Amino acid sequence: MRTVSSTPGLGKKNLRLAAIAVLGGLLPAQLIVAQVTTSWTGDGGQNVWTRNGNWSTNLQPNTGSIALIQSGGTGSNLFLREGTNGNVEVGTLIFNHGTYTNIRAGTGGASVATINFG
Repeated sequence: MRTVSSTPGLGKKNLRLAAIAVLGGLLPAQLIVAQVTTSWTGDGGQNVWTRNGNWSTNLQPNTGSIALIQSGGTGSNLFLREGTNGNVEVGTLIFNHGTYTNIRAGTGGASVATINFG
């Protein structure tokens, strides 16, 4: 490989770094930071979003997450909260579950819940 340079001492390594810097300046910050995909397992019981054990990471998704709900759990309802009203947070929601036909506010007295997208 031949390196062409108009500046004495500018070698291959410096050209590569310059190319990365130029390309990096063209990409929005959102593309550089990857979201974590958290998959629904339903292993935590009761089909409740806020139960950490229902997620592949053992933590419920947050605004920096992609929540992927395709399988796991039982019944036809996914509940957002358990026992209290409130919100759940997620960056992106992909919902394509074969048996869940409803997303409900919650169980045990939770009658109002909201999904906030980050």
